[in-house]
Amino acid sequence: MKRFKRVLALLAVAVLVMSMGMGAMAAESEATVDRVGYDHAYFAPAAESVDLIGHTFNAVQVVAAESYDAETKEYMGLSWGAQIEDDGVAALLTALKANSTLAADFSAFVTNPAAVTETKPLFTAAAFADVISDYTDSPVKKEALIKVIKGLDLTGQKIIVSENMNPVKLDAGIGLYMVDDTTKAASLDDDVTNASILMAVPGSNIIRIKVDKPKQDKEVKENATSTWNEVSDYNIGDYVPYRITSNIPNAEKFENYTMTFTDKMSAGLTFADTVTGVADAQKLKITVGGTALADTAYTLTPDEEAHGFTLELPVKTSPSATQTYTEGSEIVIEFFGLLNENAAIGNGTGGNTNKSTLKYSNDPDSTSTATTTLDTVITFTYELDVLKIDGATEKILPGAQFALKATSGEHSGKYAVVDKNGILTGWTETKPEKDATTNGALLISGEDGKFNVVGLDCGEYLLTEIKAPAGYNLISPDIVVEIKATTKNGKDYTDELQTQASNALTKLEVNVPVNGTDALKEGKAAEGIVEIQIENNSGSTLPETGGIGTTLFYIIGAILVIGAGVLLVARRRMNE
Repeated sequence: MKRFKRVLALLAVAVLVMSMGMGAMAAESEATVDRVGYDHAYFAPAAESVDLIGHTFNAVQVVAAESYDAETKEYMGLSWGAQIEDDGVAALLTALKANSTLAADFSAFVTNPAAVTETKPLFTAAAFADVISDYTDSPVKKEALIKVIKGLDLTGQKIIVSENMNPVKLDAGIGLYMVDDTTKAASLDDDVTNASILMAVPGSNIIRIKVDKPKQDKEVKENATSTWNEVSDYNIGDYVPYRITSNIPNAEKFENYTMTFTDKMSAGLTFADTVTGVADAQKLKITVGGTALADTAYTLTPDEEAHGFTLELPVKTSPSATQTYTEGSEIVIEFFGLLNENAAIGNGTGGNTNKSTLKYSNDPDSTSTATTTLDTVITFTYELDVLKIDGATEKILPGAQFALKATSGEHSGKYAVVDKNGILTGWTETKPEKDATTNGALLISGEDGKFNVVGLDCGEYLLTEIKAPAGYNLISPDIVVEIKATTKNGKDYTDELQTQASNALTKLEVNVPVNGTDALKEGKAAEGIVEIQIENNSGSTLPETGGIGTTLFYIIGAILVIGAGVLLVARRRMNE
């Protein structure tokens, strides 16, 4: 009897099969199916491969075995499988000799016993198994062998993966099988057609098929917590960090394999790599397995119209090449979007979205591709509206001048600079002077008593009155303003519907503490607006700083009090 031991090392590494070699397979058989002899085998998808439900497989037995010894790890009584015997043997040998990769290994064999000589051995199942067992370290020969067998177009046992994914008994028994997924990728949307495999199964063991489909995950970094989420909020003018993560699939069975990442931003975001003068720190970077890739390792094509890019990552470039990156290695693409002046305010228009998809090769026998489901993250920004009124009459007060300073976040200690429409254009460390005409940090209430700052992140700010309307006192102390947003992470956002943004930004509030006590007021999440009202009181104004200020009045008052006391004491003594 011919031992069938080494061939399993070749087959155990076949793509899409959860097999760890004969020792591990024997252990699995003990735990998976009761051993009732060693003359049967099963087929089933791996437990996590629900994507395979409904797939149809063709299981062709190439080499049959009478039995399998679990202790010695040997197959006994090899013969040609049910679909190879008779006329199939000659066809198989002819195809092997015609294959440029395998021809040298099989050129001497003959199928006619009468033609056998010392240099021309008979082509038996045992001889075939012995030759291919040497292919363990040759992925090219393994792939060539699979293509030869598949090219014979043999019809084996038809297996349809059921919803419960229960194992299916292989009628032909134990031996060497070629299992082919006959479900066509073109009909599978984002699914894959699994590559054909060769697998040897001892008694009671299961051919475990698992889907090998790449996925991608899109995230945005929230600056307030430095965590990666699905939702964030930023100031207009900030660079918003994004990342896409995926994993390198097994591409051995493919002649060519490319992963194409497409990223599209809404009009309120600009892909940082297209911004003139952008710093290197804000440019796209990609790592595979923790190693940064050179620009030549991928193709990056910015798309200014779509406010995004396309990135093509070749995983395998030719049939004879090994795949460029190790299977399972993590892919991390990090890049930035500039939140620009067109940014949507609040959730009423869907927020500022960044969407990505991954297109990948999904059929080893064609150039067919599939695309993952759209993955969306959302960035919000807000508007602060301020109304200036008389504290007693609530009369609207135009002409009041203010400055807004950030006291938290990246721009802490700086003053907001806005354009004529109140849209945030930047930050300055210089506090504006009253009546300044060149400093956009001076915020002036209009005829309606209002001024606004559009495009603010949530966080804390300090509102300082620079100049009060004529006849009114300057407000003191400065006013603390906190914009508070409640956002929902841990959720998949897949489209542009308003409901998606409403789910992402669930509440908007403003807090203006009074005497140290919070005073929350609900804002308008749809419009992204929080509103506050500032009251000024009229009356004589004492100078706060410069000159003698209030100090002189405090001194005079103290002198008068002391003088009155001295006079009172003197009079009492005189009366005594």
